[in-house]
Amino acid sequence: MVLVVIVTSSTGCTSDDGDEPVEVEAGQVEQVDATAIEDTATAAVGLPSGVLTLEVAQDLGSVPSGKGSLEPVDEGVTLLGLEWSFEAHPSSDARSVLLDGRQPQDLPQPTLTVVDGGAEVPVPITAQAGRSGATVVGVSDPLGIEVTYDGFTQTVDPGTGAVGAGPAESLLELATATTSVDRLCDARDFPVAATLDNGCQVAAIHRLPYVAGLGWAPDSRSWLVVDARIEGKATMLLGDDPGTVLDSAAPSVVRAAFVVSGDAPRSVSFDFGRSIGVVSVPLEP
Repeated sequence: MVLVVIVTSSTGCTSDDGDEPVEVEAGQVEQVDATAIEDTATAAVGLPSGVLTLEVAQDLGSVPSGKGSLEPVDEGVTLLGLEWSFEAHPSSDARSVLLDGRQPQDLPQPTLTVVDGGAEVPVPITAQAGRSGATVVGVSDPLGIEVTYDGFTQTVDPGTGAVGAGPAESLLELATATTSVDRLCDARDFPVAATLDNGCQVAAIHRLPYVAGLGWAPDSRSWLVVDARIEGKATMLLGDDPGTVLDSAAPSVVRAAFVVSGDAPRSVSFDFGRSIGVVSVPLEP
């Protein structure tokens, strides 16, 4: 695709109220007041850093602005109105796991792009808590809106606001990604002499499409992050996979991330070595 950015504008005849209209070409982006955009379709886009809400209006004929009335340069161009606002995820266990020891301001910034025929028109946004803005984009063949975060793109239908979110849909309600559990190793799985010094407990599981230290889970799957407490020395396993150990947990917790798809696994295992072997812990009641 061709990347188009037009910042120049031209003027036409005088409007009825005495202000000169500003003619907007295809690919031109103009900032406006949010109140100037009406009759919108709403889209909520879940991101690792928060939720980006878009209000989209198509086929605008004239939009007031600080420069004057914005109008299409000719019949082949229409105005697409975009109002955006961003809210960071509230504090939760899942948010802490996703951040993986980082601060929210350290996360990548998303990009917003209007796809107009074979051209891509970037629209500037700032994904920080409480920030908002509104723009008008000159378009000739608006095909969609793309929100890209760290290499993963979600698409927005400008007519309906429908979002092609894929695995990112779960980021709309991040707090629901965590399930607190209390599953202990069965003492009967240990030799009698080993029960005093060895044990394990699964404390929580988190199902996330993105973890800051790992990025998006591959192939549109998700990360299953397991928090466990281990007495003695053991490696947490999902099947034969040791996963990736994350350093962001509390000192008493071992946190490991595994790539999964479909239904959540029914158990995880702990390999205590040759003297004890592998002990499985169910994740379901």
